[in-house]
Amino acid sequence: MIFEQKLPIMAASLGLAGLMFAAPAFSVGSGIEFGVDESTVPGAFAHNFESDSMDLTYHSCARIRYSQDNPGNNEQDVSLREKGYFWISSFQDIDSVVDSQINYFLANGYHIYGVYEFGGPRIGASSEGPLGERRAYQIQEGNMTLFVDVQQDTQLGFQGCQVAYTNTQDDWKIGESVDVLVGEKSEKEGLSNGDFEVVYANWSWLIPDPLVPVGGMNLLHFNANVTSLGGALDQNHRPEGSGNLFWRVD
Repeated sequence: MIFEQKLPIMAASLGLAGLMFAAPAFSVGSGIEFGVDESTVPGAFAHNFESDSMDLTYHSCARIRYSQDNPGNNEQDVSLREKGYFWISSFQDIDSVVDSQINYFLANGYHIYGVYEFGGPRIGASSEGPLGERRAYQIQEGNMTLFVDVQQDTQLGFQGCQVAYTNTQDDWKIGESVDVLVGEKSEKEGLSNGDFEVVYANWSWLIPDPLVPVGGMNLLHFNANVTSLGGALDQNHRPEGSGNLFWRVD
């Protein structure tokens, strides 16, 4: 199946006042348990199991924007816009990796990947501590789409700061969201470069195969660390890292 290759540039309103950056971040094992039926992927062997999250590695392009009313690049009116993609590396349950055919190199293997956007304003003044400078952002808008790559031949990369696709003829959309419920991101200099969690609301299941969603799974949590900034904090940069996806109920 062929999907629309042009990413939607759609923003959703947050409407959440007083976001607390001290809110706890969820981790692997915090999602609703869902089924996986790999027989729904053409060429894959029949294999059913349960999972509650998926591990991933991501690559992104982050744009730091300053207001036109702020030519001096002061701390006011600064925002982040990040676009990226990720590959699912494994399925997880509450305490371990679940055996599957995802990323298996023989003909029965397949890939799952995602493409995302999120953005929002910088919160508070820049801070400098003993381990380096830090920036915090309140994520207010964005979108996310998950895909299956049956032939394991899709290539993802960047053209400028836009995600570019090739070899997508056999791919289909698992699901998507164009709404952000809540989110936050922290970036810092030094050895540890930060983390983020974004909750996408009103998740729409399109062709969920090989996932077998449970009713009410409509909040997708995208939770990851920043392993590398790929540039300077206050300039456009290319963050990379690893994390996980899981669903919860609204």
